[in-house]
Amino acid sequence: MHLQIARSKGYAAGVKLVRGAYLYTEPDRSIIHDNHAATNNAYDEAINILLTRRVDAQGSESYPSEVVLATHNTQSVEKALSLYRAQRDLGGNQPVQKLVFAQLMGMADEISMKLASDIKGTRIAEPAMSNDQAEEEPLHPPEKGVSVYKYTVWGSFEDCLLYMLRRAEENQDAVARSRVTAGLMLQELGNRLVFWK
Repeated sequence: MHLQIARSKGYAAGVKLVRGAYLYTEPDRSIIHDNHAATNNAYDEAINILLTRRVDAQGSESYPSEVVLATHNTQSVEKALSLYRAQRDLGGNQPVQKLVFAQLMGMADEISMKLASDIKGTRIAEPAMSNDQAEEEPLHPPEKGVSVYKYTVWGSFEDCLLYMLRRAEENQDAVARSRVTAGLMLQELGNRLVFWK
């Protein structure tokens, strides 16, 4: 409905699609999905609608929009970028004028870094045995109109702490993934230290 209103009034809709909810504090439980899988499906379907401009089963229409996808979910991020590229490769106008991926600083940093490298059109090469400088290898031309943002909290210590605690609780899978990533990074650092001895 919002996309249709924007089209009829002649402006591009700005959409920030956020995954999750205040599960324990939401007074109206009827507006929250019953489980994690249903939340994932709803989020991915909303991405599909935004990136293909498909608003009904009859087909797609042109609804100009700028989209921010705020999620720490690897599968949703990969699906969205893949869908964006598939739409681009079909020719014609890009489904969205601008696509932004956003994650909270300190959470899902590995997703953000992989996205940034992929969008830039490069990947980080493994360092050669004789050279400790990893270089970027070109893969494809950089994506235009696609960005990655890390956002951080701002305010009093108390406000920031409460916000971060809520985010950590809502994003337990991202927090667990970050712990695993940190462990792997420490392990790799140890491997490299042993190699140089």
